[in-house]
Amino acid sequence: MNMLIEELQFVSGNPLSWAAVAVLLGFVLASVWRMRTCPLVRGKSSMSPAEAAELVDRPLVDGPRFFLTMGAGVALTITGLTLISEGIYPLMAFYALVAGVFVIQTEPTRREIRHFEMRVVAAHTQGEEAVTAAMARLCSAHLWLVILNGAMALATATLLYAF
Repeated sequence: MNMLIEELQFVSGNPLSWAAVAVLLGFVLASVWRMRTCPLVRGKSSMSPAEAAELVDRPLVDGPRFFLTMGAGVALTITGLTLISEGIYPLMAFYALVAGVFVIQTEPTRREIRHFEMRVVAAHTQGEEAVTAAMARLCSAHLWLVILNGAMALATATLLYAF
């Protein structure tokens, strides 16, 4: 336990570790910007309702992008935890752990946003009530991503400040 506390003290004392908080705050700002500029939230769409309906009706298969991204997140998390347990490269372990947990937490929400975007376009063929419900789900998913990014930045800053 003393080894872990010593590593955390080293990491929090290193100015480079605070760059992780800045990067995470950048993700917060980027997700707020994407939420505000989302063409579907603003009422503009480049996809036809027929194309979106066809995509929504297909079974939801995540594909290689989601698999590779989540696999990388798991690998980074395991690498960070392994480096912490070995007591080597504490700054690299910190960055690997933060990056891995960040990817594991946010990538499913990004997937939901892509799916809800298709549902909003497809809802235009079903009437105003369906569009309103789909827009509410899309806005909720965007807001959840902002909250997740903010929580990660806050948790990281709190961890670094505590030691």
